[in-house]
Amino acid sequence: MIAVAGMVPARWSTVFHLDAPVAELLVRASILYLVLVVVFRAGLRRDLGRLRVADLLMIFLTATAVRQALTGPYYSIADGLITLGTLLVWDLALDYAAYRWTPVHRLLSPDPRVIVSDGRIRPRNAQRALLTRADIMQELRQQGISSLRDVHRLYLEPDGKLSVIKRES
Repeated sequence: MIAVAGMVPARWSTVFHLDAPVAELLVRASILYLVLVVVFRAGLRRDLGRLRVADLLMIFLTATAVRQALTGPYYSIADGLITLGTLLVWDLALDYAAYRWTPVHRLLSPDPRVIVSDGRIRPRNAQRALLTRADIMQELRQQGISSLRDVHRLYLEPDGKLSVIKRES
């Protein structure tokens, strides 16, 4: 046994030993990834800012898988590596599927949502995006626009950013 200052001695033979069945790890990671894709896709687009949903998921799930593998009795390193590998495979598979098939792309990357059209806020779209008039005006000011009248279109993009097309003078 090896003792590290302040830690309980550990057997190195158990560090890489599988604590859970491989099939269980694959199913758990797959279900978690797919559920979170749906959850983030359904409602958190505005909050993501510059990150894509898949980027945020990979950061979150990778941290979770690695943390559990490193914190002791819950999972061994082997369990964490299998879980991490499963998440990476799903991430690559969904990216490829979105690239290859238009319906998958539409499902994972929604069309831009029109928030302002010809100087008028579309209340239903703004409400769905959880954007107040103050939020919209702040974004316009940051882009050097002082009035809604100067806006042809303001879009909520799939990555959560707002983009503005100015009205022609």
